[in-house]
Amino acid sequence: MFSSTQLQPGWNPMAEDYLDTENRYLDNECAEMVLSGIKNTDETRVCKLYCSGKVCHYGETCRYEHTRPRDGVTCERVPVFHLECSTFDLPAVGSVVAALVTSVISPSHFYVYLPYGITDIRQPLTLCDEDDSDSLEKLSVAMLEYYRYSAPEHSATLPAIGEIKALCEIVDGELTFSRVRVLNVYNKNRGTLIEVFFIDNGNTSWVKEEQLRPFAPQFAHAPPQAIQCYLEGLDKPKKGWNAYSAEQLLQLTEGVTLVAEIMNVDSIEDRLGVVLYNTGGYEDININEALRCILKL
Repeated sequence: MFSSTQLQPGWNPMAEDYLDTENRYLDNECAEMVLSGIKNTDETRVCKLYCSGKVCHYGETCRYEHTRPRDGVTCERVPVFHLECSTFDLPAVGSVVAALVTSVISPSHFYVYLPYGITDIRQPLTLCDEDDSDSLEKLSVAMLEYYRYSAPEHSATLPAIGEIKALCEIVDGELTFSRVRVLNVYNKNRGTLIEVFFIDNGNTSWVKEEQLRPFAPQFAHAPPQAIQCYLEGLDKPKKGWNAYSAEQLLQLTEGVTLVAEIMNVDSIEDRLGVVLYNTGGYEDININEALRCILKL
């Protein structure tokens, strides 16, 4: 018997079985669909004359596809969902917004979430702005309700680079779903690992293929919530940023709703130059200056 102190924090004994590709129900008597997760429709979709190398007299008016499958490879096309990154509005230069730092790579590359959108917090909040303050939470709840009973995806095709997927995770014993973009695919004999970018918080992670679900279009209405930023006035050292600089920035900003003054807007790369302030204490803390002193820049 293991004591509670010997178990890994957040470990769920049911998570592995829940996320397994065999944990799925298919109301289908097709053996090919049950075993592989996809049914090859080449024989009913492709023109038999063209496929065999003969001339099809119907030409372009033929109701069948004029494609020639390779041996052992289907020519069937699978639709993928792609969501443009630059669909969100950026705050104006000189505005002041509320910001939550969600992911830190370096002081020159980190991501924030704007809980009240691009509204200048010096202006009175409207009812619409207050509704926006929990838009990400509403999206997460809606995705949980939609995907809660979804089966792990078992497809004969690998995810496409740039494709948008829904990621299933069990975090601290709670089932969660997030919007992710596929960055890389590593296929090996024992399984497939997918590198994904969380478009709503800026994190990057390698996950198992069976954790991914097809993306439902109704969750595309909300633009990506993660906005790339850099600290205005902090120049990158000649040797580049190190892990210590990222750790210190994360320590200064983690779990705190900050005030971000927008100093520069790069509409080409969709990123912001900001000065961050922590206004939750007796005195306001300029995060940029505090980090400059810590790193002795």
